[in-house]
Amino acid sequence: MMQLYLQQPLSYTVIDQVELSCEAAFDTLLSAYDTFAVGTDGYIHCKAVRTDELCTFTCAERAWTHPDHHDIVATIDAGTYHFQQLVVPVQHGTELLQQLQQFALSISYDDTRSTDIYIRLYKEKAFETVIQLIAPTHTTEE
Repeated sequence: MMQLYLQQPLSYTVIDQVELSCEAAFDTLLSAYDTFAVGTDGYIHCKAVRTDELCTFTCAERAWTHPDHHDIVATIDAGTYHFQQLVVPVQHGTELLQQLQQFALSISYDDTRSTDIYIRLYKEKAFETVIQLIAPTHTTEE
C-alpha cells in the first residue's frame, strides 16, 4: 500500500445515488465503461465499518466524468490517502470484494471504526480499466 497526496480535488460531472451493494455498483459501473470514452474517470464511494475480524461495506454513490457534462457535482477532496492499485484488474464485484476486504483491514480507522473508501476506475485504453482503492488518512484542503 502507498500514500497518495492529492494537491487538488478530483472532479466528477455525473453522480448517481445508489442503494446497491458495492459489488453490484461495481458491476454496473464497469459494464457502463464499455461505452465510455478512453480517459473516463469515475468512482464508487463506499462506507467501511470494521468489526473484529472483517469489514462491512455500504455503497453511497457512484460518480464519473462525461464529456457532455461540465458542471462539477462530486469530488474526491485534496488531501492524504491510503492508495492501492490492483495489479490484476477484477472483472466482477465478487472478485473485488476480496481485494476491498484486504485493503480495508490494512488501513487505520477513527474512533467510530468506520471510514470512506473510494473504488476509482480509470479507462486507460479501449479495453483496459485501471482499478484503484483509495481511503483518506487526513483530508484537509491545502
